[in-house]
Amino acid sequence: MRSPRLGFLFALGLALATAAFAADGTGGFTATLSSEQQTAAGLTRLSADEQTALNALVAREVSSPARAT
Repeated sequence: MRSPRLGFLFALGLALATAAFAADGTGGFTATLSSEQQTAAGLTRLSADEQTALNALVAREVSSPARAT
C-alpha cells in the first residue's frame, strides 16, 4: 500500500524543483502546480495571504544556498 505522505513529499519535491524555474513573478510556487496537486497538498484550503506567504517561503528556500546538516 502506498503511503499518502510519500506521494505528498514527492509532489512537494517536484514542485520545489519547478519553483526554481518559475520565479518570474507569475504566482510563484503554487502557480506551478496543477489543480489536482494543489488539492492533494491541501493548498486550496489556504487563504490568498497564506498562499502568498507559502510562495515567499519556497522562493527564499530555493534561492538560498544549500545548508550542511
